[in-house]
Amino acid sequence: MTEVERTVILPPVVLESYEEFCDMARGATVLTYNPEYLRSPFLDDMKRLRRVTLYAVGVMMNKIPMTFKYVLNYYDLPPDSRDADEVLSDIIASIQSDGVTIRGAIDSDQSAWDPHAIRP
Repeated sequence: MTEVERTVILPPVVLESYEEFCDMARGATVLTYNPEYLRSPFLDDMKRLRRVTLYAVGVMMNKIPMTFKYVLNYYDLPPDSRDADEVLSDIIASIQSDGVTIRGAIDSDQSAWDPHAIRP
């Protein structure tokens, strides 16, 4: 009897702290970030970051490639911190210097994740 090959896609592991994400990001194949901006009714307003979703893709854990996710919201920053837009922009600049970085959201398209699929 032959073993049947099945592809299992694991959802991203959501991390609670930015420091945890940074630890996982060091071992990632690819880092992605997806910025979202505050909406303004005025066309001449400067775009300001509202949220940044970060992914560390392809982190090997016990020979299994994992994806880790961290979301940093504008509203989660301490009220006495410096400008939130500047803080979020600094985080994006920081991950861009860590390796291969892509701007955009992660799709759940199976074919895009075949190299990271788990086969029992």
